[in-house]
Amino acid sequence: MLIPYSRENLIYPLVTAFDGAAAPMFVDGANESGASSDMTRLILFAKYGF
Repeated sequence: MLIPYSRENLIYPLVTAFDGAAAPMFVDGANESGASSDMTRLILFAKYGF
């Protein structure tokens, strides 16, 4: 079964050696009984490079 989804990773350098990022994800699907379902998630993270 094919489940349509979309996911992007957006990385932005905030200041020297520090990056911030967001990863939005959207999923539409159905379970085995045929009921539809969807999910929306936003993941935020930061990275410090030294």
